[in-house]
Order: sequence, then structure tokens, then C-alpha cells
Amino acid sequence: SVDFSAPFLIFVDEQLEHGILWLVAGKLTEMSHKPSAVFTLHDGFYVGSLRAPPGIDLVQILEASRDTLERFWGHAGAAGCTIRADMMPEACEMLRNSASVLYGEHDATPLLKVDTVLEPDKINLKTIADIEVLRPFGMWFGAPLFLLENISAPVVPLGQTGEHIRWDIPGKLEIIGFRMAEYIPLFSHKKTHLIGTLKTHTWRDTVTPQFQVID
Repeated sequence: SVDFSAPFLIFVDEQLEHGILWLVAGKLTEMSHKPSAVFTLHDGFYVGSLRAPPGIDLVQILEASRDTLERFWGHAGAAGCTIRADMMPEACEMLRNSASVLYGEHDATPLLKVDTVLEPDKINLKTIADIEVLRPFGMWFGAPLFLLENISAPVVPLGQTGEHIRWDIPGKLEIIGFRMAEYIPLFSHKKTHLIGTLKTHTWRDTVTPQFQVID
């Protein structure tokens, strides 16, 4: 199990394949916005893949923990290390302590990088078709994020339970916020900047562009 309250996340699974260590570490860091390491056992050594969010330098953490490591390599955002099996408990403790000392005040709030600002009345199906050419999207190449500025319109509940919301603006662009009903008083009739992704929505054989709000 992983202690998500720790300043440095560590996951150990002796059965993990080497080829997916980086993938698991990347997902942990993506979820927590904290540095992480994933280890598997090989020939008496724990082999680890490490990942870190912007603002944290893994090399600094590894340098501070070097007395417990067999060797390490990499750069600020992605690194690796090997640890003798008998040193593993001490090394894990040292990695956590080093991260705490060096980056104890690090803000673990995920940062969103907006790719560009869009005007709602200029978004159409061709816009989305052009974006789809860039697929596949994944951990290292995420779907583009767009900013809509100063959106002011009535916000109404959506769905059977009313947990989703829709900005009721004129035009063909549908703006949807999933599981955002609690924010209706903050959004309705107030100028709001919205960050989200572009999708298509099909209803009764009619396809329209849809902006899905994430922040």
C-alpha cells in the first residue's frame, strides 16, 4: 500500500515487471502531485523508477539519500536507483526524510497548463476534428486544455440527480460541468473563466461540440 500523506510516495511490489515501473510511478505522481518511487526486486537488489512533479528535483533527493543507495541516475523529473535488499527500510525512510527537508513546503496542488484561449462562438466540429488528429492522448501527452474567458450565463442542473451542470448560453456550443452542482451559486450569472477539454456530443443523430469543464 502507499501512504499518500507522506512527502515522498513509495510503492514496493516484488512481482512487478521492470517495464512498467515508470508507468506506475508516473501515475502516482500524477494523482498526488508528489515525488514517487516504485520498486521491484531483482537479484538481491530493489530496482526503482522515480517520478516528480514540476518544482521538485529528484537528483537533489537522491543525492541527500546517497548513503543508503547502491547507485542512482536520471534528472529532475525522472530518475532511477538500486538499493541493496538489506538497506531497503533505511533507504525508504531516508528518501522520505530528504524529500520532507528539501520540499516540505511544496504545494501539492496539481497545476493545469492551458494550451490556448478560445472564443465560444468560434468553436465548431472542425475545431474538434483538428484536435482529434493529435490522438492518442495519454500520461505524457494529455488532451489539450482550453480557456474560455468571462463566461456569464445562467447555470442549470443536469442529469437525473442534478449533480451535473450546464451553462445556458445561446449558440451551438454546450458547456458542461460534471459533478459540479455545488458550485451553481458561484457560477450563475457571474463572469467566470473556465478550463476544459473539447468533445463531441451526439443526441438524436445530431452531433454538436461540447466543452467539458474541469476547473
